[in-house]
Amino acid sequence: MMQVKKYMAPTYAEALILAKNELGTDAVIVESRKVRVGGIFGLFGREMTELTVAADERSQPYRSARPAARPRGAAAPYTAPAAGPEPAAGAAPAAMGASVSWAPASAPAAPATPAAAPGPAAASGPVASEGAAPAAAVAFTPAHGAADLAGLRREIADLRLAVSRLVEARPDPAALMELKGYALKVYERLLDAGVDDGLALAISRRVGTHATKGRALLRAELNQIMGPGAPIQVEAGRRRVVALIGPTGVGKTTTLAKLAAHFALERGLKVGLITADTFRIAAVDQLRTYADILAIPLFTVERPTDVHQALAHNADADLVLMDTGGRSHKDDERMAELEELLAAAQPDEVHLVVSLNTNPRDARRMLERYLPLGVNRFIFTKADETSAPGLMLNIRAQWDVPISYVTHGQSVPDDLRPADTVDYSKLFMGA
Repeated sequence: MMQVKKYMAPTYAEALILAKNELGTDAVIVESRKVRVGGIFGLFGREMTELTVAADERSQPYRSARPAARPRGAAAPYTAPAAGPEPAAGAAPAAMGASVSWAPASAPAAPATPAAAPGPAAASGPVASEGAAPAAAVAFTPAHGAADLAGLRREIADLRLAVSRLVEARPDPAALMELKGYALKVYERLLDAGVDDGLALAISRRVGTHATKGRALLRAELNQIMGPGAPIQVEAGRRRVVALIGPTGVGKTTTLAKLAAHFALERGLKVGLITADTFRIAAVDQLRTYADILAIPLFTVERPTDVHQALAHNADADLVLMDTGGRSHKDDERMAELEELLAAAQPDEVHLVVSLNTNPRDARRMLERYLPLGVNRFIFTKADETSAPGLMLNIRAQWDVPISYVTHGQSVPDDLRPADTVDYSKLFMGA
């Protein structure tokens, strides 16, 4: 059975020592975050590090009745509340609660014991029968009806998947203890930037403890992971068709306008625009305004069969930029329409536009749905609006698709940077 505890201390290292002393080196660090303790209305409080740690009760070392000493200023660990049994299918909702207990599928069932083992109270739940899959224990509020049961079970399944991925990529506690000096600073900064734990640890271990040499090593490591940039390459007299795709609200239209302004005004090339975004209110009008300012043609297509005619009107263009309507990766019908549109246009490049404000779990599912559509470039937007640009690093470490551009504001065309010009060390470290 897994138990989850929280440890709070002035520094990450002290919180880690607390967790290791009580739960042993097999404990899993689930989350690390900065919190502010004390003060008045959140002001003048003390910044602390809070670790959420999970461990198997059976793997914990023996602890005497005398509690281990805590670093000065550290808070006592928080033990997750006990989870209740899962109701049978169709059963009436029970009391308030949302506790979930989880164990790896390979873990054997724990034998029932008449009394709890010595030590602090821990989260517990019903013992699974031999060979049974681990089950999440959930209690429902009276406000939930039987119709919500299936949705809640789907959420539990998502949680199991997220935890299993976390466990697979968890950093080695012993390796964390080895981080000192500049390496520890890099690790904590990368976590604050939203970089995955395992990736942050791997990078930090390579930079060393001394800042002078470590900064150069960090820059080289980040550049290797991010890879060379792949901005649009255009030659006068040879038409290149580039499509921008992605979910709603990621900034496709504004990014397309920045690209059009760059190539038309700064490069002096002949640019044509095509928009298939006829679903969003005023989307065509917005792009037409940009087209009028830049004095370049704009063609609107309402169905895939219209693409051929729009491309024919742009036969003498050096670059044709195609805007597409935002599609939710969960909407199979809209995604099928986008696939049909791309099949008709046959673009030379397909750039997937990803907002750095995207929830990491949503980003993973979105990428899994969009990448099979022929995506061969990433454009990351809203770098100026996020406090966690590490999503970009996580994506590049997992998917071998180069980055073409990074945007960091609404100004056209100024707030558009080719990926090769981005200082990733400054972006992820915040300095």
